[in-house]
Amino acid sequence: MKACDQVALALDVPAAGAEAADWRARGLAELLVCSRATGDMDLVAAVDDAAAGLPPVQARLAFRLRTLRTRMGPLRTPYPAERPRDLVPSAPSSVVRRHAVQLARLADRLARTPATSRGPLVADARAVESALAETMPWRAAARPHPCRDVSGLAGLTWRNWMLVGGGPCLVTVPCILSAEQTAVWFGVHVGTHLDHMAALLDEGRPDLAHRIQFGAGVLVAEGVAMAAELTLPRLPGADGLRQVWYDGVVERLARLPRLPEWGPGMAPESEAMARAAAAPNPEFTTLPRYAEAYVSKAFQLAEKHFRDPLIPDGLRDRLDRLWRREVVPLLD
Repeated sequence: MKACDQVALALDVPAAGAEAADWRARGLAELLVCSRATGDMDLVAAVDDAAAGLPPVQARLAFRLRTLRTRMGPLRTPYPAERPRDLVPSAPSSVVRRHAVQLARLADRLARTPATSRGPLVADARAVESALAETMPWRAAARPHPCRDVSGLAGLTWRNWMLVGGGPCLVTVPCILSAEQTAVWFGVHVGTHLDHMAALLDEGRPDLAHRIQFGAGVLVAEGVAMAAELTLPRLPGADGLRQVWYDGVVERLARLPRLPEWGPGMAPESEAMARAAAAPNPEFTTLPRYAEAYVSKAFQLAEKHFRDPLIPDGLRDRLDRLWRREVVPLLD
């Protein structure tokens, strides 16, 4: 896909005002990560032109976008300034709140089991490729995928799964994680993203494989990956991953707008909800729709048996069977 078309996808977001500006800045930053991995300076130039048209954005986003760009050479156009104050999002819709309660109760029911950690490792391309291979039995449409180490981006990246050279690839920024974190975060969750893109490519839809990286498309992609992650704890051999899985659910709940104001009141008995409300995550403060997708989109897709134009038939059917078998029996 041409650089200008990739930028157009990054700018096409289902939001308005400050939220839209922040979402666009995030998408442009992700394109810079891709260009860092590939050396595509045409993509950098296209990002420059788009960034010059952005208004001030949230401080963290402005810093990451500008810093990523300076790693590619001197700025040739203005980059967005920091917005003086963050937007204050509204509480989620009743649908999202209902799904948040379901998710919290699901986490509580899948009680954490003590496990002996296999210890820390350097989650570089080699280790993550190994995790992707080891977790294939737990993914709905699994296949192996390549990873590519990129240096100098620590603390500057969000979404690292992307199309590189026309195929799915995880751009890895080496860091220290436990083996269990690597398995759940990269093996199952990110692995499902890579499987999703590969399945779309198999159907001859590279346009859709690009689309699920941005805007409304990435919300569907996160729903698919979260659905896969939520099926994990009861699968054979996954008992030792339940603590990391549980912590991940709590962290996703903690991203929701204004959670302390409504979450504990809707699920007063839930330990997972209480933990999330006690430690709200500021990363998604200015991206409420994005945050809500990690909690609600899997449930929304499951209610229609994962039928969506962005979900290929094979992935849809296998994921739906897993969801009906592993998750539905535990829901209210």
